[in-house]
Amino acid sequence: MFGPQTRILNITAAGCDCYVAAGSRLVLEGRFGVEEAAEYGTFIASRRGSVFAVLADLLEEDFRQETLPFLRGRARSQILDRRMAQTYRDTPFHSTASIGREASGRRDERVQMIALTNAQLLNLWLSPLAAAGVRVSSLHSPPTATPALLRAIARRTGAAPPRVLVVTVNRSGLRQTLIEADVPRFSRLAAVAGPGDEPNEFAANCLTEVNKTQQYLVGLRLIPRDARLATLIVAPPGHLAAWSRPGLLVDAVDPTLIELGTACAAAGLRKVSAAAGVANEDGCADALWAHVLAHSTPRMSLAPGWLREAHRLWQTRVGLWLGGAAVMLGGVAFGLERVVQADALAGEAVELSSQSRQNVRNYERIKAGFPPLPATAEQLKASVTAFEKHAGRSVTPGGLLAEIGQVLERAPELSIDRLEWLQSSVPEDTIQTAGARQGMPAAAGSAADAPPERFEIAVLHGSLAGEAASSPRSALDTAERIADALRGIRGSRVAVLRAPVDVSPQGRLDGTDNPGTAEAVPTDRMALSLRISRRIGPER
Repeated sequence: MFGPQTRILNITAAGCDCYVAAGSRLVLEGRFGVEEAAEYGTFIASRRGSVFAVLADLLEEDFRQETLPFLRGRARSQILDRRMAQTYRDTPFHSTASIGREASGRRDERVQMIALTNAQLLNLWLSPLAAAGVRVSSLHSPPTATPALLRAIARRTGAAPPRVLVVTVNRSGLRQTLIEADVPRFSRLAAVAGPGDEPNEFAANCLTEVNKTQQYLVGLRLIPRDARLATLIVAPPGHLAAWSRPGLLVDAVDPTLIELGTACAAAGLRKVSAAAGVANEDGCADALWAHVLAHSTPRMSLAPGWLREAHRLWQTRVGLWLGGAAVMLGGVAFGLERVVQADALAGEAVELSSQSRQNVRNYERIKAGFPPLPATAEQLKASVTAFEKHAGRSVTPGGLLAEIGQVLERAPELSIDRLEWLQSSVPEDTIQTAGARQGMPAAAGSAADAPPERFEIAVLHGSLAGEAASSPRSALDTAERIADALRGIRGSRVAVLRAPVDVSPQGRLDGTDNPGTAEAVPTDRMALSLRISRRIGPER
């Protein structure tokens, strides 16, 4: 069994009973009278490892409804504590529950206050618990535990209506509690003789008390005068027929009866036994209340802070221990994950090392099959690097020729006979001059690692025809206009290699190639040669 045992103390005016919960079973371990305080202290000290829940079924109870300003958070807690301290000066055993807001006006909050006023009797049983450091989880009375009881037996009785009167026969007497929206609004403990051999008389006496309670609730305006009061009655075992007789309840009471054994089975209580030398009260519902508290914690608790101090410290220790265990388990899981990953990485490293050795062997085998070369590997690498640099500086003639074509589209008078394109380090080169320089040593650069400038050069050979060739003056103007248009190409240098008219001192204005001849040439066609060059590179 994991965790500490759960024990329930049932405090009544006659004494204190101790139950120990074991799943669906309850064992009545001890029963102590008011005069047995020493035996009770010894009993409690021997069971310090348990967690105790306390049920106080006493006559001295107080139920009040107060109206407070509607607040939230810390301000609400402060005003509630101040009001409770003013109202219940002689007892610390109290609690509150909100029952909604008023429908008009400031819409103040309505608060139900509950208190156990016989603090002297409670301290007789609770002070030894605090002195022994016993862990007390909560303190309840049957009214505050009634909502938990209704939920426990709901599978046999169905869901409880919004307002219901719950009637049980306890060791202290006949307990009647009015529950409205899960909040106890009123409770009454009537002193009646225990169930004996006269079930009809006992049932008549108990139901008479129920009728009185209904009239009292109407007088307190807790229920409307013309409304029927839903009432759940838990009858003692074997007394269901006596409690079901007609005429015992007034018409304003709408009863639902369930036998105590059926209620215990619905709540999951299978067996109630008593320790040796302890007498068990048959027919009372005290064991049912103890079972409910052992398996659920009602929302309202009447325990003051000093009574729950040992339990809170234990909860803190358990929380720290669980947190440390979670961190430790997380660290172990993280470490195991890293170990698995390290093992996987080691396997991958071995595999990659084997593959690397295999690749080296394959490379050596392939290299051994290469034919012998006059150049070393370093020379081949330098050659490839130089080729890549040269290839990066090389261009195709398409770009420059396309731009030249766009310019010549606006000069239809020029007819192209031949086109030359080349790359050179000298922008004034032509096919003839570049061929003449072959075999000559290259000029040294400004720096050993500075690449020489490269130029792309286009040479146009053509002739002027039509009106442009009608006169030397017209031919020269046309040639100059075409050259100026070609100079508009980005980064270009344009030179006229051959003008349509020889204007040198040795020539004549005849448009011929040989200025010394006097042969007649046709004046409607004049030759023209142009050279366009620009530097190869990103900045042209």
